[in-house]
Amino acid sequence: MRKQIWLAAAFVLSATAVTAGPMDPHTVVVAGYAEQMVRPDYATVRVGVVTIERTTTQALDANTALMRKVLDAIKAEGIPETAIQTTDFSIRAQHPPRKGEAYGEDETITTGYRVGNTLTVMVTDLKKIGRVIDAATRAGANMSGSVNFEVKDRQALEAKLLADAVRDARRNAEIMAAAENAKVGRLIAVSNTAPVEPRWSERYADIGALRRVPDANLGGAVESVVVVEGVVPVSAQVMAVYALE
Repeated sequence: MRKQIWLAAAFVLSATAVTAGPMDPHTVVVAGYAEQMVRPDYATVRVGVVTIERTTTQALDANTALMRKVLDAIKAEGIPETAIQTTDFSIRAQHPPRKGEAYGEDETITTGYRVGNTLTVMVTDLKKIGRVIDAATRAGANMSGSVNFEVKDRQALEAKLLADAVRDARRNAEIMAAAENAKVGRLIAVSNTAPVEPRWSERYADIGALRRVPDANLGGAVESVVVVEGVVPVSAQVMAVYALE
């Protein structure tokens, strides 16, 4: 329901932006949409290390030692250093909960320090995704992340879909005009609006939910993470105003 309300609001705002003035009664405002499901070319994997110790130095040293092992394990899977990037790092004091309260922490007392370090790894060989996650986890990665699938030629594909969306808008205008025995004339204005965001399940995979199966190449002695790449939705959406004849 919230998504429908958001789309309706976006439609009204876009229509206002396209017309940029009082609505001409001899026009029709329509939306056009085009989408294509494509196989991903690469993926980005987020993995990290969290350590909690009594002092910042202890927490930082422990985190650094584990992260070095994780980095070495990822590189051992054939991932170049240029495809690995630190995307989050934090040091936070840990506080006990306030007594007598359901929520909140007693910040007057510090019980330790939490250090978190997260890496984003670009994997161009999709068959290696499970191995990279497995290797990082076995080396000490303990922070759940995600797998984000992408396509290399997204920009070119979006350009094609944008043209398809404009044609779809024209078809929609003709259908609406025909219902009132009118004809669609010239295009008065058109606006490229934000495409509908893909559902999480269509584009991402939660590492915490991934399964492990025996690795046939290793005689079943070692298990590796199973990642299903699926497809990536690429879309374009426009708002258009046509004259009615």
